[in-house]
Amino acid sequence: MLGGSDRALPCYDSQGVFKQGRDEPLNEETLLAIRAIIGPDVKLMADYNQALIPTDATARIHTIEDVIALDWGSVGMNPRLRNC
Repeated sequence: MLGGSDRALPCYDSQGVFKQGRDEPLNEETLLAIRAIIGPDVKLMADYNQALIPTDATARIHTIEDVIALDWGSVGMNPRLRNC
């Protein structure tokens, strides 16, 4: 039970349907295929979790949002990536 309550709480599985490499570009075809796989009723979340510098992660999140509905996006901060 999450949260010590009997009411439903949203949570997510971070294993993901799609893993993307740092140097792989996002394209509309791939994004539409992801939406087709998960269906229109599943909320889509993008979490770059320190994999990219914030400006690149933000750009990718905006690309996703421009093509398919995105319910949540996380950029993260990685102190090892100095190009912030």
